[in-house]
Amino acid sequence: MPRAQTVFSELTVARGINNGDLNSIKNVDAVILDTYSQEALDRKELKIEENPLYKAGENIKKWLQNEKKLKKIEVKWIGAESIRTGSAVAKDIIINNDIRVSVKENAQLFQNPSPVNVFEKWPCGILFTHSQDDDWFIKVANYELNEYFKICDGPTVTKQKNIQEYYENITGSITINGRSIKRRKNFTEHVKRLHDGGNVDVLKSYKDLCRKVSQESAQIFNKNIKKTLPNFKELDIYNNELINLFSVFFKLDDTEYILAGTEDNQPLAVVVDNLSKWSKNFYVSDIKAEALDSGQPEVLISFGFFDIAKKEDISFSVKSEIRWSHGKFCGNPESKLYKRWKYEDLPWVKSI
Repeated sequence: MPRAQTVFSELTVARGINNGDLNSIKNVDAVILDTYSQEALDRKELKIEENPLYKAGENIKKWLQNEKKLKKIEVKWIGAESIRTGSAVAKDIIINNDIRVSVKENAQLFQNPSPVNVFEKWPCGILFTHSQDDDWFIKVANYELNEYFKICDGPTVTKQKNIQEYYENITGSITINGRSIKRRKNFTEHVKRLHDGGNVDVLKSYKDLCRKVSQESAQIFNKNIKKTLPNFKELDIYNNELINLFSVFFKLDDTEYILAGTEDNQPLAVVVDNLSKWSKNFYVSDIKAEALDSGQPEVLISFGFFDIAKKEDISFSVKSEIRWSHGKFCGNPESKLYKRWKYEDLPWVKSI
């Protein structure tokens, strides 16, 4: 079952496509209807037609009628289905069993893979894996992580000698007063209090950890790019490994699709080129990663492109924020990918 916010955003776009009719959208049952209605109440958005998500759906409907010449539009919501395919593109809505729609609501964060995927597997040409990856902080900054654990009173508070023992022995959840609470939550909240209190030693140790993770992550990415593509500048511009790497970062697919929702709280509806069409108009000219100096581990991954028709170079970047899920020392580190551009600025998409 997807989150209520996700149900609301996807079905509000679907309603806009479907003339406001929620009930005739396929795959929407009573449970989903209740979830959707409750989220609408929580948002105080009962006049749904004023929502920019709905307007994005209406724009898609007009495009389907005017450009695709569709007289009958059937909308199927598949956001509740667990679909694992060899594609970076989510399939949230299907129109007439053919046209795919992926929905994003004000999402600067547009992917949430593991750091192992971003810095090791993807640049090595290994895409779309679903394995449980190792802890990235232990892998690239084990010394700094343990020092940070000790500075945060880890051995005293957790009764564990080091971070490896803590992760090995403190797992799962406990139930307190009917609520399920992660066993690591106590130490996570202790560390948060140390940060909030401005503990100088803790802040310095955390900064050392951030710097090490950022630098090592960027170096690993660049090393893997060089290993996978040793003669980058001499490659055929249609090199499949280059195209696949670009497509997984920027969410392109073998099939044209619609990306819809909101961007900066405004309606968003664009058609994204398929990879075949993209390859006729652009090619990747450079890829590099750079460590950023920030309040958390961050890496900027920059892609250079050549626009064949215009004979000009263009570039777009993706920022990776590498941080723990559920708070410090709680869940495995994630690599949250944030776009540094607007979709309408990408030359391989068309607004509708």
